[in-house]
Amino acid sequence: MRWDRATRILEKSREKGAVGILLTRRENVFYLTGFNAGVLLVLPHEAWLLVPRLEEARARQQVEGVKLSVWRRREELWQQVGEKVQGRIGFDALDISLLEVVQRKGIEPVSVAKEVYEVRRRKDEEEIRRIEAAVRVTEEGLKAVEEGLRPGLRERELASLAERAMREAGAEWFSFECIVASGPNSAFPHHRTSDRELQRGDAVVVDIGARVNGYCADLTRTFVVGRAPESFEEVWSAVLEAQKLAIAGIRAGARCAEVDARARKFLEERKLGEAFIHSTGHGIGLEVHEPPRLSPYSNELLVAGDVVTVEPGVYLEGMFGVRIEDDVVVTEEGAKVLSRFPRSPV
Repeated sequence: MRWDRATRILEKSREKGAVGILLTRRENVFYLTGFNAGVLLVLPHEAWLLVPRLEEARARQQVEGVKLSVWRRREELWQQVGEKVQGRIGFDALDISLLEVVQRKGIEPVSVAKEVYEVRRRKDEEEIRRIEAAVRVTEEGLKAVEEGLRPGLRERELASLAERAMREAGAEWFSFECIVASGPNSAFPHHRTSDRELQRGDAVVVDIGARVNGYCADLTRTFVVGRAPESFEEVWSAVLEAQKLAIAGIRAGARCAEVDARARKFLEERKLGEAFIHSTGHGIGLEVHEPPRLSPYSNELLVAGDVVTVEPGVYLEGMFGVRIEDDVVVTEEGAKVLSRFPRSPV
């Protein structure tokens, strides 16, 4: 049990009058216990992990520093919570169907989702090592794509090469569904990998991420099958420069919107601004999308320990798309880029 992390969440929750916190989201339970199941009740001087019967044996072997309680039906879970605490409790998530149930148990729920994320944002050295390990595994997937790229291969087959390489390199799972977008499909930022066959001259956007020890990576490279399509080099170079400008603006205290603006303004000057149709980046950690957002609409300030993606892109419908994405640690002095895989498309 990570009481250092739990104490920080409890301190923030007390500002809302909460006497304790109840974590129901798997990522948050894992953040404090290293265990990926159950519900965690944290009070100032004790913590209870409430697990379903099928997780009891695993929890007894893997979890230390918390009391264990086992339930067989969901009603038992809330009964046990009500027996252990009354009053205002901070919840990280609470759907409407549970609201009446917990209120009947004498519990007044209050959302502390924002407070939990505020604590989780500041990654410690152990977390950064885990993310970096996930980045190294993801790079094995990109290497497999680069080596296997050829005309006639289907997008799904290329995705399978990446997935297999990541699993063999140590991925426990993937951060998200792999994206392989070729030719005109590459102009869709969230294309669903299809059976389209790669052709000579295709741009191929590959967006993949491995999950290692609970933590996510998220990398994108844009490859070319054979000779690049017309105007590709110009667009690719502009996207790369936009990414470099955004990374150069990253440091603790920098405003997220200003980091986004560094990339966006450059692409606008190159008459490509209208084709940059998403934010410059987002936080990563236990989830592939976490605060903060490097968005033109975000007034948040970066803090030391944030780990963010930097991923400008240009999408020319009917032609091709280009996106380059790396994972970056925010420090007091600037940015530390975790990824090493070459950005060159060939």
